[in-house]
Amino acid sequence: MEPNFGRINTLLVEAFNDILVIEESELKKSQFKDLSITEMHTIEAIGMYKKKDHF
Repeated sequence: MEPNFGRINTLLVEAFNDILVIEESELKKSQFKDLSITEMHTIEAIGMYKKKDHF
């Protein structure tokens, strides 16, 4: 079964890399073309958390 895990891993890595290429291409076409993928992912991650109320 080990060879199957290797093949699955290869396919997932290829799919992930393809997604990154598409994501970067589409970002460059948007109003946010001056941001990198890393910056966009950071902004998205920060936005996932609700602001905490300070007492």
